Amino acid sequence: MSIAHALDSCLPKSALLSRLEGEEFGIFLDRIQDEKDAIAVVDKIQQKLTQPFVIKRRKILVNANIGIVIGNKDYQDTDRLINDADIAIQQAQGQDSDHYQVFKPEMYIQLQKDREFANHEMAIIQAIKRQEFVNHYLPITSLKKRKVIE
Repeated sequence: MSIAHALDSCLPKSALLSRLEGEEFGIFLDRIQDEKDAIAVVDKIQQKLTQPFVIKRRKILVNANIGIVIGNKDYQDTDRLINDADIAIQQAQGQDSDHYQVFKPEMYIQLQKDREFANHEMAIIQAIKRQEFVNHYLPITSLKKRKVIE
């Protein structure tokens, strides 16, 4: 609960903090003018989380990956909003520094490429397990000597 309190202490009064599942939280900021305002809140959260939490006399360090979605009229339901935030979180996890990412529609393209790569990789692994690859040897020959060189 102390992490939720730490998060809540970084938010403006009008914000809504919700535990989504496990260690995932959702924050709804209804008075954000632009991306810079959202990043300012994220910076406060990250600064707060650099301090160790003392839980049952143990110090615990917390790391946060944050996906930011700037809502607009395009979002008709919360499922899509949360999905886009999750995509941004996945992108943030791949970074070495800030651990936050603002959702951009181009991320769908990258996500699709990643899925296609994973599907191809899985297909190759399955083909290897089923021994579906056949090696063919094509020797290199010398036409002058009429001999196999390699």
